[in-house]
Amino acid sequence: MNPSKNTAFTLVELMIVVAIIGLLAALAMPVFSKVRQAARHSRLANDMRQFSDAINQFALETGDFPADTSVGQISDGLAKYIKVDSWHSRPIIGGSWDVARDGGSYICAVGVVDYEVTEAELAAFDKRFDDGDFSTGLYQKQDSGYFRIVQRR
Repeated sequence: MNPSKNTAFTLVELMIVVAIIGLLAALAMPVFSKVRQAARHSRLANDMRQFSDAINQFALETGDFPADTSVGQISDGLAKYIKVDSWHSRPIIGGSWDVARDGGSYICAVGVVDYEVTEAELAAFDKRFDDGDFSTGLYQKQDSGYFRIVQRR
């Protein structure tokens, strides 16, 4: 009879497997990060579009855009057009939702004030969904906010 043979993994074999798993994880992280950022950007663009559409509907039915209120507040009558829970929920980039009136290049805009993302992330968003310039186009950065223009001058 043959003596029983140990059939276990050696320490070297286990180290190689762990190294391969670590390498695969390191390769997957940048891809995951890009996908996550793209999802955040799409959600921000969609939320801003929905609020912009609601404000346009409000203006069509009332003959004027909603009043400029305190950050995070909904002006009288606008709650009929916007899901209040969505408005009061935290935007995907942090901060609070706001309607702005009578800015330099616009009559009305909707956006996020006191956002908590880097300028680089906002620039990537602007490049993907607009013209890549914070001072022109549909999306504009003003003071501590980033806005989608609802109505230009």
